[in-house]
Amino acid sequence: MTDKDGGFYSAEDADSVIDPAKPEEKGEGAFYIWKQEEIVQIAGQPAAGSLTGTASSRTENVANDPQEEFKGKNILFEAHTVEETARHFDKPADEVRAALAEGCPKSCWRRVSKRVRPHLDDKVLSAWNGLMISAFAKGGAILDEPRYSVAAARAAHFILGRMYDPKNRDAA
Repeated sequence: MTDKDGGFYSAEDADSVIDPAKPEEKGEGAFYIWKQEEIVQIAGQPAAGSLTGTASSRTENVANDPQEEFKGKNILFEAHTVEETARHFDKPADEVRAALAEGCPKSCWRRVSKRVRPHLDDKVLSAWNGLMISAFAKGGAILDEPRYSVAAARAAHFILGRMYDPKNRDAA
């Protein structure tokens, strides 16, 4: 969601193609959701459990789904620490760490190569970028994380270089 020169884009469509063979059929979050079986097949256990936070009796991790669009589906995220996952599956932490390192890149590659990405709204809005710059700058300082500070600086340079004209400032 970042321009090559550092500005932050405004949005990505919520609806995306469910099946590439039927591009007219779209669903909420389709690009980002997975069935539990897919995750286990690609990443294996215990990596799948760590990425979804689901136990063997549960098949989805979306808690608030009023239209039941995500029934039986998952959104990948780091649900548990490596140590928690290792304890749950009675595996050594190094084995879980290795499974995640191997499973996650496979998952991402499979998703990128087979799914249709949602439409990107590549508008760069100065107000929203101001919020992102502030958040990344504070995060970089508080967390002592240089990549956040770099992202803030790049976006600020983008805004000042492309979207700010000191000659056309409002007198107010």
